[in-house]
Amino acid sequence: MLHAAVSAASARRAGRPTYLRGRMSPTPSRRLDPTGFAVPYELRPSPIAGVGIFAACHISRGALLWKADNSSQVVHSEEQLRAKLALLGAQEAIDLLEHIYSWRGEVLEIVGDAKYWNHSRTSQNTGNHPDGDGDGRGDGVSSYALRDIEPGEELLDDYTAYSNVPWFEALCSQHQARSCTSVGHAFVMA
Repeated sequence: MLHAAVSAASARRAGRPTYLRGRMSPTPSRRLDPTGFAVPYELRPSPIAGVGIFAACHISRGALLWKADNSSQVVHSEEQLRAKLALLGAQEAIDLLEHIYSWRGEVLEIVGDAKYWNHSRTSQNTGNHPDGDGDGRGDGVSSYALRDIEPGEELLDDYTAYSNVPWFEALCSQHQARSCTSVGHAFVMA
């Protein structure tokens, strides 16, 4: 994700890192996103790069942060995604592909502000429920606080945990986009 509307393609040409996801520079505001977020958050410039999601209040370990469901993400087949990409310009295609993740063999487009979730393997504070799934805990797909998160702290996930779907990786390469998994593996120390 790069701040101030710098495209991933131009950043790559300039040698700047392009390992994060969003391309907007929204005005910071406390908000609840109707597409999945269960906690108040802010979108603002990230010290990592670009735009990030920041906690707007204390969040307790195990709290549901973002619910993965039909209102927060769209599952794409290869045929559906190729058809959607065919209608887009080059930069729009890159933006779309870089806001998609793959999980358990499915390719999922993030709808809403969750597309600004940044990667960090070393400072990850979100992911699957810290106590496992079932029995009123996690559902194996949604994002939870792995530890207490303080107000103003950026929400970070480890992209290396996502699935590698070969046809999706090929589409990203074809469009010069970086998939979530390639970002996670390229920036293991981030």
